[in-house]
Amino acid sequence: MFKPVHRSNKDGYWQYGYLLMDTLLATIILSIALTAIAGMFIQSIDLNVSASDYTVAANIARERIEDLKANWDGSASFPSESVNLNGKAYQRNTRINLRSDLDSSNRLYELAVTVDWNNHGQHQEITLTTYLLPL
Repeated sequence: MFKPVHRSNKDGYWQYGYLLMDTLLATIILSIALTAIAGMFIQSIDLNVSASDYTVAANIARERIEDLKANWDGSASFPSESVNLNGKAYQRNTRINLRSDLDSSNRLYELAVTVDWNNHGQHQEITLTTYLLPL
């Protein structure tokens, strides 16, 4: 950056060091760099929380699909329900459709589970869909 200043004082001794301006400029550059890094850490934490919310929602939906497949009797109806985990409310909705357009025997069912939640006032949702052909 800058070379140290070499000058003699009134006693004839040489003084070595940096000027105050050099130190001030280095401090400003360091402050700007640290501010940018702090912003990246904050964004990283927010994205980590968002990914955690999506994982929880996917597990809530997966759990319902597994229950439907394991306990299928053809007459299942599931009302919308609220699930509270980690201090957050998730709304789970289940949709079951007979897919006669894909199966002429009218035995193929489409199971779709949608989970909704709010993240800092922003609506989020995930839908898992699978097909079931009972024996």
